[in-house]
Parts: sequence; C-alpha cells; structure tokens
Amino acid sequence: RARISDLFLRDEGIGQVSGRLIVRDEVLTIDQLEAASARLAISGRGRVALTPEADGELIFRFQDTSLDPYLRAFRPQLSPFTTAVASGTLRVFGELRNVERVRAEAVIDQAVLNLFDYVLRNVRGHAEEPVPLGRDDPGDMGAVSVVVHRVGVVVGEVPAGDDLAGEGRVSVVD
Repeated sequence: RARISDLFLRDEGIGQVSGRLIVRDEVLTIDQLEAASARLAISGRGRVALTPEADGELIFRFQDTSLDPYLRAFRPQLSPFTTAVASGTLRVFGELRNVERVRAEAVIDQAVLNLFDYVLRNVRGHAEEPVPLGRDDPGDMGAVSVVVHRVGVVVGEVPAGDDLAGEGRVSVVD
C-alpha cells in the first residue's frame, strides 16, 4: 500500500492519494488508486511495464471534479473565467516515458463548463451518449478536440422549457 498526504501537480494541489501497488514480473500493477480533495474525487487502476519505454495503460474515473485548475497547470493562458466541472473516465495508454507516443481518451458523462458568461452542460434526459474527448495529433499535447453530442447552452437565466441543443466539434486550445 502507498499513501501521499499532499500531492501536487506543478503548483496545483491534488490532495491525499492512496493506493495498492503490486510489482511482479517487471510490471507495476496499480490495483487501486484513490485521490480526494475539495476539488476532486478520482479512482484509478492500471499497469506499467518496468522497461525503458514504460508501456502502460492507466484508467481513471473522476466524479464532480474541477478540471480547470489542472488544465491551467499545463496551459496557464487559459482564461481565469473558464471553469470546468466534470464526471467521466480518462484512459491513458502507450509508451508513458515518450510523450509523443502517449494516447489519451476520455468520456465525459456529465460536465458544466463556464466560458465567460456562457454555461455549457450536457443536458440530462436529452444526451444520447456521453461526450468523448480525444487528441487528434498525438504529438501535440495541446491539440485536444471535443466531439459534442447534444450540449445545452445557458446564458444567464433561461425560462423553464427553453433549451438550446447542438452538435459539433470544438477546439479547446489553439
């Protein structure tokens, strides 16, 4: 078992992290991983080969987690008026020591995004499927695209029964 009382990602606090790690036959297996703080709740599991390439697959489940502080750790130019709280699953796989060979896939089950005065959220009861996220160009960690399936857009207060739905592709960063 392993435990970290106060883990940080760059300058952003993650909080307490605990897990069960097993090393067998040159493979690190993360049997259980839990991270919790006021901003996040994450559980995970996976495996990493103890080789120079560190081939691996890690799967994380997050619930009502504030993503924007951790995005800013890598993209400080992200507007301070942008917030993102989401629940879903993140899968990271490939050669983990070579960022150009790392792949990531995410499925967002629920999300509330605040972009200046606009609030975007997947509409309960109308969403046909979760929102998948993927990197179009594995060599560019900033090239994230979002395929949006039925997202409601709310600007200020919207009278009951007035919904706006749409589909499309959004580039999160240029």
